[in-house]
Amino acid sequence: MCIIAERRALLDFKEGFTNDFNRLASWISEEEECCNWIGVGCDNTTSHVVMLDLGGMVITGEISSSLLELKHLSHLNLSSNNFHKIPNFIGSLSELTYLDLSDNSFTGIIPHQLGNLSRLFYLD
Repeated sequence: MCIIAERRALLDFKEGFTNDFNRLASWISEEEECCNWIGVGCDNTTSHVVMLDLGGMVITGEISSSLLELKHLSHLNLSSNNFHKIPNFIGSLSELTYLDLSDNSFTGIIPHQLGNLSRLFYLD
């Protein structure tokens, strides 16, 4: 069963962007089991969200700080979308081992806070 605070965080995250092809149609508040949503993976024992795989979903907008509520997130794939800025808070997702931000529309500097991701073994 999905953790309520994490479901809320995912819905808040979705509010920060547009998804023109509606590939995240399963992400609705009425669907309580967020572990079944497209692109979401949960730990089978704890039900915490541990994976967010939204590569190639044609998402445009902001990467919301609501992701900070996903305290057990270890895999984050936001590749091949249309995000414009890498937010500083990404460096606070301390459980991340996999981070793919490739093939977006990023401008500006890469936040030095990414250096805080001590468990990271994959970065693209």
